[in-house]
Amino acid sequence: MKIIDHSQLSIMDEMDKMRESVSLVIEEENEIESKLDKKYCLNDERGTSQYVLQIMSQLARIYQAVDNEIEGRKILDLGCGEVSGNEWDKPGSHTFEPWLCRSLIELGASPVGVDIGDNPKAEFEFYKVNLASPNSLSFLEDNSIDVANANMLFDSPYLHYHLHMKGKTLKENLIPQLERIIKPNGVFLHD
Repeated sequence: MKIIDHSQLSIMDEMDKMRESVSLVIEEENEIESKLDKKYCLNDERGTSQYVLQIMSQLARIYQAVDNEIEGRKILDLGCGEVSGNEWDKPGSHTFEPWLCRSLIELGASPVGVDIGDNPKAEFEFYKVNLASPNSLSFLEDNSIDVANANMLFDSPYLHYHLHMKGKTLKENLIPQLERIIKPNGVFLHD
């Protein structure tokens, strides 16, 4: 398993691959945004450009990790977001919803989302899991994940204020589990 901190991607030798990945994502951005808008009414007064930019950035990294072959790939989104609402989301906002998993479905990937919150109508494989618990990913088979993604997980307000846990402790809990479930040529992307 290769572990890549998002900050390392900008200095990697594979800049051409990254440019190609970004180009693929930009080509599909309007299509994805249109599909998500139809399902979730993105383009209203909530100002969704922030969601779109953040998701496209994550998708570019994922595309790079899978050599631009995303269709059929099993991608684990750790702390994917939830639809039940939380105290950090502004009223009427949907910042912490599972936008990456929703986008991955539209691209033909097989996302697996895990979060401590609820996603009762998720159209992707979803598990309500407290990632701070030992063996929290035991339900996933060995060598079954192509890419694991943790965006803003280790700096999560919920992690700090409710679980009283530091990101470093959570990462130390997850790394051995990720080594088991991510394929040998797979990647763990995190910030």
